[in-house]
Amino acid sequence: MTYADYDDGGPTYASITSSYFDLDGRHDDNPFFTSRAGSGILAPRLVAYDFANKGVLTDLEVEEECNAPAFLERVGLDLDTQGSDLATYKNVRRLFPQSVMYASTPVKITVGGSNMPAGPQKWGAPLTFDPTAQYKVDVMLGGRYLSYRFEVAAPIDFEVVGFDADVTSAGRR
Repeated sequence: MTYADYDDGGPTYASITSSYFDLDGRHDDNPFFTSRAGSGILAPRLVAYDFANKGVLTDLEVEEECNAPAFLERVGLDLDTQGSDLATYKNVRRLFPQSVMYASTPVKITVGGSNMPAGPQKWGAPLTFDPTAQYKVDVMLGGRYLSYRFEVAAPIDFEVVGFDADVTSAGRR
């Protein structure tokens, strides 16, 4: 009900036991911020943060230049808590991702490795993974410290719940 719904003979403020807050409908908190021109953004603009597929601001257009590709990355996995000591070289053979997609765009998965804890990563070629048609990706890359990256180039929502990895020990020095 709004104030306009009340006529002269209707309820009064004194006779209503609720508040305007009780009449509040569904609302979502979406941060709004401004961008300024520069670093690839051509013009300043007002931008809203929301989910691409599951969001509530569906009437707004996606500003491509303000949306970098989304990714999830972890660098420097040593696997020592799984029983592999730090001197062991590890080979990743397969990944079994648990990923949820909200559009038909596949995920790109890249695996990497390094022999030093803070050394440069040697990344393999990105592999395409479609969770609606695949259950694994085959990889052959290694190092003492492993890395992975899940990436989607389009402005869509995706979730990485976890993954299992087929990792073998390849020797020690």
